[in-house]
Amino acid sequence: MRCVLGIDAAWTPHNNSGVSLVVEQPSGRWRAAAVASSYRDFLAMAGLAMPADFAQVPAALVQAARTLTGGGDLALVAADIPLARSPITGRRAADDVVSKLYGARGCSTHSPSTTRPGPIGVALRDGFAAAGFPLATRHVSTAALVETYPHPALMMLMRSERRVAYKVGRTHQDVPVATRWATFVRVFQAIVSELGSDIDDVGLHIAWPTERVPLSKLKPLEDMTDAVVCAWVGIQILRGEARPHGDDDAAIWLPIENVE
Repeated sequence: MRCVLGIDAAWTPHNNSGVSLVVEQPSGRWRAAAVASSYRDFLAMAGLAMPADFAQVPAALVQAARTLTGGGDLALVAADIPLARSPITGRRAADDVVSKLYGARGCSTHSPSTTRPGPIGVALRDGFAAAGFPLATRHVSTAALVETYPHPALMMLMRSERRVAYKVGRTHQDVPVATRWATFVRVFQAIVSELGSDIDDVGLHIAWPTERVPLSKLKPLEDMTDAVVCAWVGIQILRGEARPHGDDDAAIWLPIENVE
């Protein structure tokens, strides 16, 4: 039983990171086994406490994944955070390649630096490597850690010509006040539905409020959605339907886009 761990990793220590765990079924379909809006909540699902030392978080996440699946084969960790074999001091070749391919469609990458994600990225890379998941930038054969980027991946999932407008901050900017709530709910319903075409039970874990609330209260749903999208990319990698963009030092893995 193969499993994929998806992580929407925050670049700073004070923000939460979404986490998702998907499991392959005997039928060949996948199922969302656990989704959380923070490392702490995900670990709690497996009866584990958040480590005091962040360097121990990757090992704890791997342990939690195996506990939640009854010893399932964790095949891949797919994370949305800049990762590299060498120290990151600025934009990487991977950032430039993805921005060149998808920037005109609203999916340019953010620029990493020595401080963002800085030590957080290093701790995740080294922690997962120590737990048996080294960073993969060219080929994925067995247990590995890969970097992905939900914005272009979600655009491909939704078969959209442009970036999907589901971010709370961007919703404030791009959508008229009178229709923001309805637009936000409609977009999230569409995303969850499309994810459900590949991953069962997503809607059981990501459910929008039945009553209107401030959009700022919906940030956890955004983080969890990104985490499931990361896991979905991991599934595409295992299927041989994704490829890396970058070089040997750093690569962003994205699904192969089918252009009709």
